[in-house]
This record gives sequence, C-alpha cells and structure tokens, in this order.
Amino acid sequence: RRGRNTLTAVIVGLIALGIAVPLLAGWDHDRIYYGTDSRAPELLLGALLAVALHHRRFTARLATRGPVQTTAAALGVAAIAVMAVAWATVGQQSSWLYDGGFAAYAVVSVALITAAIVPIGPVRRVLAVRPLVYVGTISYGIYVYHWPIFLFVDRLWPSLADAPAFAVKLAVTVPLAVASHRFLEHPIRHGSRIAGRRPWTVAPVPMVAVAAGALAVTLTAPPPIIVFDHARQELGAATDDLRATPPPSVDPAAQTPPRPRVALFGDSTAMLTAYGLNSSLTASGEADFVGGWTQLGCGISRYGERRDGKFQGPVSEECNAWDQSWQHELDEGQPNVAVVQVGPWEVVDRKLPGDAMWRAIGDPVYDDYLRGEMLNAVDLLSADGAVVVWLSMPNMGAPPGEDPYEFRGNGADPQRRERFNELLAEVEELRPDTMRVVDLGAWLDASGEDQRLRPDGVHFGPDEAREVSDRWLVDEILAAYTDVWTSRRSDGPTDSTDGTDATAVPTAAGPHRVLVVGDSSALGFALALHDLGERDGTWSVGNISRLGCGIGRGGRRLHGDTEQDIPPDCEPFDTEVPRVLDEVRPDVVLVSTGFWDVTDR
Repeated sequence: RRGRNTLTAVIVGLIALGIAVPLLAGWDHDRIYYGTDSRAPELLLGALLAVALHHRRFTARLATRGPVQTTAAALGVAAIAVMAVAWATVGQQSSWLYDGGFAAYAVVSVALITAAIVPIGPVRRVLAVRPLVYVGTISYGIYVYHWPIFLFVDRLWPSLADAPAFAVKLAVTVPLAVASHRFLEHPIRHGSRIAGRRPWTVAPVPMVAVAAGALAVTLTAPPPIIVFDHARQELGAATDDLRATPPPSVDPAAQTPPRPRVALFGDSTAMLTAYGLNSSLTASGEADFVGGWTQLGCGISRYGERRDGKFQGPVSEECNAWDQSWQHELDEGQPNVAVVQVGPWEVVDRKLPGDAMWRAIGDPVYDDYLRGEMLNAVDLLSADGAVVVWLSMPNMGAPPGEDPYEFRGNGADPQRRERFNELLAEVEELRPDTMRVVDLGAWLDASGEDQRLRPDGVHFGPDEAREVSDRWLVDEILAAYTDVWTSRRSDGPTDSTDGTDATAVPTAAGPHRVLVVGDSSALGFALALHDLGERDGTWSVGNISRLGCGIGRGGRRLHGDTEQDIPPDCEPFDTEVPRVLDEVRPDVVLVSTGFWDVTDR
C-alpha cells in the first residue's frame, strides 16, 4: 500500500509539473505540442488510472452494483458527449488546448476508459460493437503510421479534395496497421515467434532499419529554401568594422546629403533583404551598411496572441522588446537611413492584450493598435535625425505546390496586405518630414518574377535579394533619403552636427509643437490636429496615445463582464512620456483619457 501511495503521489506531482511549467515559462504552442515533457501529463493520467485499477477495492466497486459503478457509467456517457463536441468544434490551434487543455481531454479519455470496463451502461455496449473492437485491436498501428502517410499523401497530391484524399490515406494506413499487428505487435506482446525466431533475436532488425531510415532521410533531405542562419552570420561579420567607424561630420552648407549609413529593421523578410543590401552596397560603394536588427517571427505589433496557418501562441518576449533592441542597434551603428520591412506577422489573426476577441487588420480596433505601433517605430528610428524608409508589403505566397491559405493561414488574404499598405501610407502622411514608403510590393507585382525572387512566397533568397538590390532597391532607398534630406533643407535650418532638423523650441512665428497623450480617443485628436496643421501650418503634432491605455497603471480592471490585467504596453507610461517630452519639446501637451480610468479597478 505504501508503495502504491508513493507511486500515486509521484505521478500526480509529475502531472502538475507538466501542466504548470509550460504555462509559467510561457512556452509557445509548437514547444508545447511537440514536447515530450509538456505532453507527458496525458500519458501519466493513463498511468494514474492503471494504478487505481490495481487497487482491488476500487476494482471490486467498479465490478459490483453501487454508486461507484453507476457514477463511472454516467461519466462515460458525459465523456462521449464532450468528445463529440470537441471533435466537431475544437481545432488544433485552439488556444485553450495549450493552457492545460490536452491534459483536460486526457481526463475525459480516462472517464471513457473507466466506463468501458464496468459491466453496465451504454458506453460498454457501444464500444463492444465488433468493428470498433477490431479498430481498437489495430489502433496502435493506425496511430503510429497515419501521420507520415497523411503528410506524404498531402505532399504527393496537394490538389486532391478532402474526401478522396482521406480515402487514399485510410486505404494505405489501415492495411499497414493490420500487417503490423499481425506480424510485429502481436508476436512481441505475446512472446511468440516472428518469422520463426524469438522476438529478442529479431528486435535488432527493426532498430537498425529505423536508424538507417533516419540516416537516409537526413542525408537525402532537400536543402531548405531559405537559410536564415547563414544570412545572419554574414550580416554580423560584414557590419562590425563599419560600426566601429563613427559617422562623418556634416557641413551644414553642403548641397548634397551626408554619406548614407543604412541599417535595416524588421522580421525575417528584412533579414534576407538586409543580406542583399549589404552585398550590393559593399560592391557599389554608394553607401555604408551598418547592420540593424532583424529577427525571425518578430513584427512590430507587440503583446497578445497571434495565429496563422501553422502557429498559434503568444508574441514572444524577444519580439515584445523590439524597441529596446532597435535602440541598441541605433546607438551602435548610428545610421542616417533606417529601412523597415515587416508585414507577415502584422496581417495574421491577432488577440490584443486584454481583449477576448480575435481580430485582424481591417478591424478598426486592430488598425488603431497597428497604426500606433507603426508610429512608435518611425519615431524611435528618426529620433536622432535618421530618415525612415519603409518597404511596402508584397503578397503572401507559399512554396511551389502549396496552397497559400493552408500554408500561411488568413494572412495570405490579399485584402489584408492592401490594408497594411494603406495604414503605411497614413503613417507616411503623419510623418512627412521623417519617412518615405518604397513600394516593394508594386515592383514585385510588375516584375512578373515574384515566385522566382521569393522561392517560399515570402522571403527573398540570398542571391535574389542581391539581385533585387542591384536592379532597383538601392536606388529607391537612396532616392528616398535624398528626398527627405532636401525637403528638410528647404523647410528650415539644420543642426550643425548631423544635418537634420533643428530641435529647438519654435517661436511664436513658427508652427507650435503639440504632443498628444492618452488612450485611443486621443489618437482621433492627434489625427485631426495633424490634418489642421497640414492645411494652415499652425501645428506640428507628436503622438504617444495607445489603444486600451489610460493613465492608471498596474493591477486589474473590469471591462464589461471580463476581469483583465492592465496590458503590459500601458506600464511604461511614466518613462515613455518624459522621453518623448525631451525629444519633441512641445509647446502644448494635450491629454485625453478617461474610459479606462473610470472602469472598476
């Protein structure tokens, strides 16, 4: 009894650990789904049932009429109902599965198994039907073999409709599972001979076969379409020397802009573009490439959750801190041209901090949030006078033979790309003295070579990135830089050190600087004041209003019937405002807030 109790305690502890660690550590969905440790609670719940069934008193109560037997039978009926609903409504990307949901489903499975072994109730009768019994007999083989077969059929016949594709998959999986049970599993389980030999003498054969298969697959696997690590290493090595060289001093009377120092910021699309830019600029000598910060999976829309065709989970902490990483690279490289390329992670489905609803670009709430993040990015990059050149977003495609919607999810919708580029144009209008949009998407559409230049439908290949830079992109970036520099000179005096707009507080004769602070309501005032200033030149408007952020920080708040944490993006209010005050030096600060400050806290 003591040994059984100890074993039970150990199993329960491991189950709790397997559920708690992924949640507390913030593991993403792929890590949870594929991790043996994170999926162990499902197996351990079965082990816990086995320990319980080893208890004679519990087994006796299941076998005889009474409350235990009746409860087990009733829970089995409820388990079948829950499973049926889950099969019909729950997708693999459902977020609750990764918050303990897999273990919860295993509890339902345990209830069903328990009901199946009691001698009464509908569950036992239903599951005793001969076809189901036989499926259970070969179920292990079906489980083991179905996954590679399903993947193989999908890759071999990608255009096959769902019903015939499923029929083909079953036609291959079931016979293989039958043969496996007859000639492999049954002899091993019962200690009988396999091909006239004892199991222990035959066991090395499949072990060697598996090892040989794994080696063959590894050695013959096709190379990845895009190699990100190589691009990252090349960029790091190429920019170290240039970073060590300070930017040249600038003659304020010069008629041409200072030598461009180009850095690129963004996600993995930017990483490959940066590789091509660096190669092209190094060869031509037209400008210096001084690095930047590009990271796989990191757009500019922070916090909350996101989902595409193959992933659902929270935005990583590394991506949430892009502003800090960008600032570090700005300090190191001191660029005067900051190129931005993002988009794929901005057009996927998003669940914003404190929001229970999945949204997408085109939804006014998410549009406000994304527009604010774009403005934050532009203001950060241009704070020391750099010109921001933002590349428009091309269409989201897929590798040859893949369906873009299945491969990329709803982010492949061209309307989402169009809305992203519309927001980008709005931001350019709000920051005419610091930003220009270079229409990469339109150029790729017109080229007729998009599939060749972006082999996986999203990223340039290394050679293709160099080709695009040589043919078009370098000229566009340098032209945008020169255009902003020229417009700044024509608009007024420049700083004697870096050639950018003076930062002195304007006099009454010049446009007044207005800084707008607050929640999403403040953003409307910022846009209206900017439009007014554009017409009559009276206002120059800065904005640090944020969606869902009042001035009351910390704790929790009640939004309708939902209790929620204050979004992390709202917390740095006391540090963000002083920083922007120091940079903008406004004559007037307009504060508009209230909605989030009058809710229950």
